[in-house]
Amino acid sequence: MRSTNYPSPLQLVGLLALAASCRLPAQVSFLPPATYPTGQSPAALAVADFDGDGRQDLAVANSGSCSVSVLLGNGDGTFRPGADFLACGFSIAVGDLNGDGRQDVVTCGRSTVEVLLGAGDGTFHPRAVYLAGDEGPYSVGVGDFTLDGIPDVVGSADGGIVLYVNPGDGRLLGRQFYRVPLGYYFYYPPDLGTLTVTDVDGDGLPDVLVGAMDIRFVYPSVIAVFFSPAFDYPTLYPTDSGLDVLLQVVAGDFNGDGAPDMATLTSASVVVLMNLENPMPIGPAGYRLHPADFDGDGNLDLAVRDADTVRILVGNGDGTFRPPAQFAAGPVTSGDQTLVAGDFNGDGKPDLATILSGDRVAVLINNSSTP
Repeated sequence: MRSTNYPSPLQLVGLLALAASCRLPAQVSFLPPATYPTGQSPAALAVADFDGDGRQDLAVANSGSCSVSVLLGNGDGTFRPGADFLACGFSIAVGDLNGDGRQDVVTCGRSTVEVLLGAGDGTFHPRAVYLAGDEGPYSVGVGDFTLDGIPDVVGSADGGIVLYVNPGDGRLLGRQFYRVPLGYYFYYPPDLGTLTVTDVDGDGLPDVLVGAMDIRFVYPSVIAVFFSPAFDYPTLYPTDSGLDVLLQVVAGDFNGDGAPDMATLTSASVVVLMNLENPMPIGPAGYRLHPADFDGDGNLDLAVRDADTVRILVGNGDGTFRPPAQFAAGPVTSGDQTLVAGDFNGDGKPDLATILSGDRVAVLINNSSTP
């Protein structure tokens, strides 16, 4: 009688584990870019739902026409043109500043900070203009820095950061200036030294990240992190980047250990700092940087805006990255925030939007395979 040798339950478990380990990794992929017109000299982008339909929209700060263009999302990855609203600046941030459940817009230029309160239908009330003072904001962000449940506004300025306190109705009352230590300065003009608001240390509070230069040349290029709520003295992190300018700093857990990491875009390379130390270059420089899980494998990746493409550095989950995949995006223009991510077609995958030369915005829809 012929006998059949079936695997034991233990062998079967081993075979299933082996098959899982041999599974091909997810493949990151983006559709060709679709482009949309903006105002003159677009400089910065922000993502939010401005008309309350549950779909993500785009707001574009146009430094040339002193306006904000709103592109309303259709929910399928396409956008329809909205109106342009008077507001000057080359940096933009969004948040509900007056507590009405509608997204508002903040812009900044060299001499003003301007607020557009949202009407909830994709339009905005007339701007409120606040003089910035001698320090001047070059980049702007929104977060609850005073821990009162109300979002405030912060800007990078000459020699430090400046906090604009919001009493809850969207007005900016009072300015508090926080300096970097003696012997350091921030990078300017406005196409350098982009400010980032994020929770670096995982305590649920918004922190502020900006690149700085040690003019004593002890640690020439450093990341200055203003941890909430004590902005009085920032923590400085060397990047081992010599005299390279730090164009942008982002934070995330790139090695999956639950501890904060940072990545910075310098004028020469992309550098990651695992556990906020041990800087390691992982690729050549670009224009802007954005972290997200683009291939859906649970590991954080990095998107880098290059001259004509977007480069995706796919994370392995251990702090290392696979060779980059590149996707056509169109020619880049200067600006503070020329690469943002959002789920524009509702499929749960992060898509990308970036500013192009010729007064346009390009949208790249993520069609990556799932692992």
